[in-house]
Amino acid sequence: MSELGAAQNGPPVWSSESSFLAFDLGKKSSGVAYGSLRLGQSQALGVIQQKTAFALEPFAAYINEWSPSALVVGVPFHPDGQPHENTRFARRVAHQLRERFGLVVIEVDERYSTTQALSEGARAHNVDALSACVILNQFFDQIRLDATLHASLDAAVLDGLPDPVHGAFDRPNPSPSALKVKP
Repeated sequence: MSELGAAQNGPPVWSSESSFLAFDLGKKSSGVAYGSLRLGQSQALGVIQQKTAFALEPFAAYINEWSPSALVVGVPFHPDGQPHENTRFARRVAHQLRERFGLVVIEVDERYSTTQALSEGARAHNVDALSACVILNQFFDQIRLDATLHASLDAAVLDGLPDPVHGAFDRPNPSPSALKVKP
């Protein structure tokens, strides 16, 4: 099986060999981080400065050098969850990255990623790269949570116990393969 497979008609299936580039997108500067599931943590790679109009070429250099399995893009929202201009910008860039490079692009809610990076010691010169680390670590945390939930659901079904998500025996026990949790 390749390092990135697809469950039949389902979400991507990640292996321990899967690696990711994460971007904290901005119109003038974008932070870049790298990480793999084997290590389960991220490392800041740098900041892409956009001198004039926004361009994908600087992203291509990182993608070509690091050959990630997928890309993770931070998508900002207002504190109440409502989208704004930068939400649309990030989603547009995510779409462009998907189209140009043919990679899976995962969008992660990046509310407060800069605040967290600053609280962990980021400074003006590296805040975007460290925000990209926060975004990638959030993605890794979600994968771990999903794997734990999936394992719990499989165990509950196999043991004939109530499904902790759906309640006590309110549905027939499906096969474990029918229980898919999206990354």
